[in-house]
Order: sequence, then C-alpha cells, then structure tokens
Amino acid sequence: SIQKIAKELKIIKYIILFDFIVVVLISALYCSNRFWLKNVVNIPILSYLLKCYFNDYLAGIGIIAYVNLVLYVSKYRYIRIKTLSCAIVICFACGLLWEYILPQIFPHGTSDKWDVVSYVLGGVSYIEFFRGYQYRQMLRTVCELPSNI
Repeated sequence: SIQKIAKELKIIKYIILFDFIVVVLISALYCSNRFWLKNVVNIPILSYLLKCYFNDYLAGIGIIAYVNLVLYVSKYRYIRIKTLSCAIVICFACGLLWEYILPQIFPHGTSDKWDVVSYVLGGVSYIEFFRGYQYRQMLRTVCELPSNI
C-alpha cells in the first residue's frame, strides 16, 4: 500500500540522515582532536588515549557510516552494515591494512595492535549507537511519540 511505502521511505530517510550526521560529527571530532584537544588535555591516562587511540576509535565509527552511505548511493542501496560481526570484520580488515600493510609501503607509518582494536571498538560502537537510534525512531513511528524524546 502507499502508506506502507511512505513509512518505509521515511525510515530510510532517517537512516541516511543518521549516517550523514555521524560522518560529519566524526570528522569534526577527528579534526578537533588532531589539531587541538590532544594538545591541551593534561590528564595522564586521558591524554595518552587521545594522542594514541581516539582517532583510530573515531575512524572505526566513521568507516561503517561512510560505507553505509556509499552502499546507499550505489546499486547495492538495500545492503547495510548493521550487525556486529560485519562491522568487526570490516574494521579489523581496515585496521590490518592501515596498521600493518600500508606501513610496509609508506615507511612513515607505525604498526600497533591496539590501533586495530580501537578501529574494531569504533565499529562496534557505531552498531550500538545505530541500534539505539533505530529503536527511538521505531518508537516514534509506531507509537507516534513526540520528536523531543
């Protein structure tokens, strides 16, 4: 029916909007940390995490959101990374590529297994964030709740 199609299109719009907002926010957080935050935070453990792993964690989140956007604008628009196992595999593969394969080609890079773990944790976080977002959108759609919840 037309109402069912309209409801599905509305849900797809929210999903695309979610991924777009995630990519923009992750990019802003990455730049903030790269050029400012990691230089001004002086709390020992937090400072270490910001300098060494935070951008890798953000990359894991951004990778999944970006891949989902690319899939949506391609002929594979109905495929989405939405499971933990899929996010883990993709982020682990990207981590291996960036941390172990590319440093062999570009000598200025360094390899660190904890960076790979950070990518994976970022991908897992994306899935959990999306599940929370999706649940709230479902409640609004099904129960017609106000948008300020």
